[in-house]
Amino acid sequence: ARKRNWAHSRAWQALANGTSAPALEPLYRRALGRSLRGLGKLDEAYAELVRAVELAPREAETRYDLALVLEDKGSPEEAAAALRAAIERDPQRPVYSYRLGVVLHSLGRLDQAAENLHRAVALHSGFAAAQAALGDVYMDLGRDEDAHRFYQRAAQLDPASPHNYDRLARLAYRQGRYREAEHGL
Repeated sequence: ARKRNWAHSRAWQALANGTSAPALEPLYRRALGRSLRGLGKLDEAYAELVRAVELAPREAETRYDLALVLEDKGSPEEAAAALRAAIERDPQRPVYSYRLGVVLHSLGRLDQAAENLHRAVALHSGFAAAQAALGDVYMDLGRDEDAHRFYQRAAQLDPASPHNYDRLARLAYRQGRYREAEHGL
């Protein structure tokens, strides 16, 4: 936060002096890229975020935003590369490892997906979505007991999410526990 405040104050000082505000440009382009993504303008969002990465190559969050756009554009390999770059720059952000795990899962790289999702959970044990995603990976690996454990944990962490109970019900059905699946656990 301190670094970001410094960049903002430099930008405002430059604006007050009538000069350009280069420190603000990467932040502006990242915000614009996020907004364009929200509007579904993926090509424009991509262009803004690529420019923001060029202007601030050590910034992890911009690479994460770029990965989300790449995912939306149907480029999971490129999204995975952007997420790896984000993790390299800021390995303590669990959401980066979580998202990489989800992307790798979609590519069928289940062991790599599990590794990244475990990293996300290790960084933040209360990350319900990461717990549920781990359950999904283990279900696809045929490791039902592990899947159940992670689905159960996700439901404990986020009891208001119906998706966690749907996952538990699917697992119960798969295991032949039809009554349990029918009654929504």
